[in-house]
Amino acid sequence: MGLADIVLAIFVVGVLIFLHEAGHFTVAKALGVRVKAFSIGFGPALVKVRRDETTYQVSAIPFGGYVMFDEASPDEPPDPRSFEAQSTGRRALIAVAGVATNLFVAFVVLLALYGLYGVPRFQMQVVSVVKSSPAAAAGLRAGDVLLRVGGTAMATPAGASRLTRVVTGHDDRPLTVVYRRAGHTRTTRVVPRPTQGSVRIGVYLQEGYGYLGTGSLGARLGAAWQGTGRVITLLLGGLVQLVTGRVPTSQLGGPVKIVTETSQVAAAGMTALLYWIALLSANLAVLNAVPFPGLDGGRLAFLLGEVLSRGRRNVRVEQAINFIGLVVLMLIIGALTVQDIASLHP
Repeated sequence: MGLADIVLAIFVVGVLIFLHEAGHFTVAKALGVRVKAFSIGFGPALVKVRRDETTYQVSAIPFGGYVMFDEASPDEPPDPRSFEAQSTGRRALIAVAGVATNLFVAFVVLLALYGLYGVPRFQMQVVSVVKSSPAAAAGLRAGDVLLRVGGTAMATPAGASRLTRVVTGHDDRPLTVVYRRAGHTRTTRVVPRPTQGSVRIGVYLQEGYGYLGTGSLGARLGAAWQGTGRVITLLLGGLVQLVTGRVPTSQLGGPVKIVTETSQVAAAGMTALLYWIALLSANLAVLNAVPFPGLDGGRLAFLLGEVLSRGRRNVRVEQAINFIGLVVLMLIIGALTVQDIASLHP
């Protein structure tokens, strides 16, 4: 892991945070709401520029950011352009904009990935071929992707068990094998034979998703939509396991771990990096949607309470709870950072 990988990792995380906050900022500006500050990072400002009514800054702690509105005073009517003066629906749009932006970014990154490298499909790939085996005699090679064997589809998570059934039922009888090699579909015939007490064709296989062909625009859009859904489901499942105690808190990672893993993924190639960026963006969306004070989900929870209580709310209590939530979040991030550094230097 070199310096260039670390710089790239910090840049990737910073861009995702910027886009999240830009979502809040853009919707607020579009609705005519005054934005006091737009910050990438927390803590003291390293660079600060004021344009019109907004201060734009990059702060010392890069893992985070915020959009600041005019503070509300419970004793005075809010300014018409302040955040608090907006209707519940408009405030909800601003609050949800960051989460929506990160989900959209995840979708766009996956769409770019599938456009560059092809639509992902489940595949059964030949890892190696046994010498003098039926597969070798049929001309199969390592790297070939099995599509159909004896008329049965192999491009499915159940492909391995299907192949075993088909081969076992064709002892010394020819099977038609349709496979893909170097982007071209080919056909051959293989005759299974008994080997060490079972009927085999003599191949070792690896199952998993691969990028096969560019596909149509509709196929890429559909794959990106489904891929985003799979990522969200995966992250929600992990969050539930964490809350229920099935995953230990030691598995959590802070800023240092995110940078470390991003740099490692970057070294693995562009396909891995693009998928990781989509995963990180969706992760930001899911975490910010958690109904915890200080997060977007916490603000949305307060807005829901406002609707249920028909507008009756205690602004001072709400501000105090949000402040405590932010402090707790900072403490959690600090603890995770210490844990990350300790794991790097056992």
